[in-house]
Amino acid sequence: MNKITLIGRLTADPELRQTANNILFTSFTVATDRPYQKGKERKADFIKCVAWRNTGELIAKYLTKGSPICIEGRMENSAFTDNNGIKQYNMLCQVERMEFLPQNSAAVATKNTTETLALGDMGAFEEIVPESDMPF
Repeated sequence: MNKITLIGRLTADPELRQTANNILFTSFTVATDRPYQKGKERKADFIKCVAWRNTGELIAKYLTKGSPICIEGRMENSAFTDNNGIKQYNMLCQVERMEFLPQNSAAVATKNTTETLALGDMGAFEEIVPESDMPF
C-alpha cells in the first residue's frame, strides 16, 4: 500500500504551472516536524509535493509560505538525467486530497500526537468495572 498523510507548513509560495497539454499543476514543499525527543534538537522533514488540476489551483490561490496544510496522497519515485549526464532520483508526494488548516494547527496537531504517543494518554478511555452477575 502506498498512502501518505502529511500535516505541516509550506516552505515557500506554491508554484502554479501547466504541462505542454495545458494541464495545471502546482508544486510545493511541506515541512513536517519529526516527533520530539526530550533533550534533543527538533528536526523536520521537507517533502516535495505536486497537486494536479483543481486541487493544485486551490493550493496556489489560497496558500502561501508558512501556511499550514494537511494532504493525503502517494509517494512516487522519478528519475531524470541532469545537465552533467548523471542520473538523479527524486521522491515526491502526488497529492490526491488536501485540507486547509487554521493557523497554528500544524504545530498543535504534531505536538498533541507526539504527546499522546509518548505518554500513552488513556484519558479518553473509561474503566470497565465487571458486574458480579455477568455470566463470564
